[in-house]
Formats: sequence, C-alpha cells, structure tokens
Amino acid sequence: MPLRAAAWLDLLGYVTASPPLNALLALGGPALLLAGRLLDDLEDLIHKAAGWMLREVGRRDEAALSGFLDAHAHRMPRTMLRSAVERLEPGVRRHHMDARRRAGG
Repeated sequence: MPLRAAAWLDLLGYVTASPPLNALLALGGPALLLAGRLLDDLEDLIHKAAGWMLREVGRRDEAALSGFLDAHAHRMPRTMLRSAVERLEPGVRRHHMDARRRAGG
C-alpha cells in the first residue's frame, strides 16, 4: 500500500502545479485512468487518495470529473466518491451520490 499511496502523492504535484504546466492535459487522463483501476482496491486509504486526486482534477476540469463520475459513481467506494464530489455544487454532488445509492452501494 505505501507504494500506491506514494504514486498518488507524486502525481498530485503535477496535477496541482501552478501554473498548471498543462497538468490536466498531461496528467488528468492518467489520474482518471489510475482512479478507475483502483475502484476495487481493498485499502480505505487508497480510496481516500484516489478521491482526493479526483477532486483536484475536478478543480481544473469539472467536466472531466463529471464524465468519470457518470461512468463510475455507481460502483465507487464511498470514501473515494465522497472525497471526489466534495467541491461540486450541492445538486451535482447529490446526483453522483444518488447513483451509488441506486446501485445498492
């Protein structure tokens, strides 16, 4: 687990860079891909790190985050989803949280 968490922290530096260094174009896609691969991870701390990264991607491109959530919110671990939607508008946040509830999660 420490290696996976360290990989997230390394990626975070590039995604949150100011100026962005084309961070979203260069790393938003890999961050979303990695988050998708970690949906079934068993470690809660990995879910938290993935949700944190998704939230940071969403700060730069909310449409990219919403697209990811539309595809995956129904099966995302609760910790990951709550972190990812934290900064979204209340109605949008509710929409994505309800997708998980409708799926029985």
